[in-house]
Amino acid sequence: MSKLIFMFIFAALITCHVASAYMIGGAYARLVKCEWGQYGYEYGNIGTYEVNGQVIKQFFGSNYCPA
Repeated sequence: MSKLIFMFIFAALITCHVASAYMIGGAYARLVKCEWGQYGYEYGNIGTYEVNGQVIKQFFGSNYCPA
């Protein structure tokens, strides 16, 4: 019975983690930081993500960066 409960909790945690993952170009991205700043001629939130060892910046405007 305890193995069944453990498996259920483990599956729930994995599902929650994968469901909240942000993707860039079909690859999972890890949010490094989200900060307010200038991107070109506009101001807003800029997310810095790590995707497959590369650092990518993405502009979100007034929306907060998804994690």
